[in-house]
Amino acid sequence: MTSISRSIVALAGFSVALAGWPASAAHAAGASGRSEAVVVRRLSLVKTEDLDWGTLVTSPLAGTATIDSVSGARTTTSGVVAAGGTPRRAEFVGAGQIGLLTVVTLGASPVLDNGSGGTMATLLLLDGPGARLFPGTGIQTIGVGGILAVGASQAAGNYTGSFNLTVNYF
Repeated sequence: MTSISRSIVALAGFSVALAGWPASAAHAAGASGRSEAVVVRRLSLVKTEDLDWGTLVTSPLAGTATIDSVSGARTTTSGVVAAGGTPRRAEFVGAGQIGLLTVVTLGASPVLDNGSGGTMATLLLLDGPGARLFPGTGIQTIGVGGILAVGASQAAGNYTGSFNLTVNYF
């Protein structure tokens, strides 16, 4: 018998043996997987930067320090000299539906206090009109700058204060 015919005979015997086995039920196996997503709540507002006037040097003349609400750039007048630090505008980020109307309002401008009786008045300014539409990204950045009134021979210290920004969604 040739090797090909032996293989055919062996396969035929195997087929006959399989035909005699009883049929069994199908079996299945399962496994679990994970699915994840990060969701930012719609109609939210988050502060991402504080308003920082930087380091200022005073003189016998009163003056101002201004933080541009759009660019964040600092300028000074009269007896106030910019002396470094990290001046920047405050920034808030809102998430909402594209085209949604919002009205942004600033609370009262704070009086900054150094904790030792020294104070400086501020006038806060928004980076645009109060009424805004959410842009095509659904994300809106709101900038806040302002004018800081620095007194003649202003007392040294670390001056701080806080303010509120409100966004009403319509």
